[in-house]
Amino acid sequence: MNKILFGDCRALMNQMIAEGLKAQTCVTSPPYFGLRDYGVDGQLGLENTVDEYVQNMVEVFRLVRELLHDDGTLWLNLGDSYAGSGRGMTRTGLNDGKNLKTKGLVLPKQNAAQSNLKPKDLIGIPWKVAFALQADGWYLRQDIIWHKPNPMPESITDRCTKAHEYIFLFSKSRRYYFDHVAIKEPVAESSIKRLSQNLDQQHGSTRAVMKHNGPMKAVYSRSSRDSFKRKNSKRASVIPNQAYGTHRSERSESEYDLLTRNKRSVWQVSTKP
Repeated sequence: MNKILFGDCRALMNQMIAEGLKAQTCVTSPPYFGLRDYGVDGQLGLENTVDEYVQNMVEVFRLVRELLHDDGTLWLNLGDSYAGSGRGMTRTGLNDGKNLKTKGLVLPKQNAAQSNLKPKDLIGIPWKVAFALQADGWYLRQDIIWHKPNPMPESITDRCTKAHEYIFLFSKSRRYYFDHVAIKEPVAESSIKRLSQNLDQQHGSTRAVMKHNGPMKAVYSRSSRDSFKRKNSKRASVIPNQAYGTHRSERSESEYDLLTRNKRSVWQVSTKP
């Protein structure tokens, strides 16, 4: 607890597993494919092929899964690469990295190993890794968009500047610890105005074909006629094949938090405050 460990993550995790250690969550952003040389032998990210990189990621996160408690989670941030861009497909030229053994040498050409990839194709590294982890046993629970208001400039004129990356939420088990209340966010001002309207005076919008139960309205709580407690509630009616209606006079009414909402899946976070 409260320690920073330096070394190859695979060796360190094997050591932690041998010591019987467990973790609740893992938040990580491993080296991206073909992006930079960290000057360490055997480093991740400089594999010759996409397949080799993805397989290495699978092996790394197998160790992570073994370290996690059964209700643990993994939050994985990964960026993408383009075929033929020098960032993971056909990287050539003199190496200006930190590794003195290869500095100044001509780097070997990297081959994506997928015949369907053409120069300038977006490789789709994040999703390849995500699906590989899913196939390896992880529960792929969500893709979250990290929206960067101040993205890295790109000297391109035939596509948009990249201003987002993916954060994937994985879980070790079907049931896992997730404190959604702790990350709730304020509702939009427009929602507050809409929910403050008198429901009986709303016109609502037209429902889809074959829907005949009136227009859709901005309903946020049950009306008195639809109450669980009210004796003449329509919920007191017995549904076919049910012994009792859902009306229960002893039940308390649900309380609604009108000022916050569940965390959305697009997170706007600047790379620098």
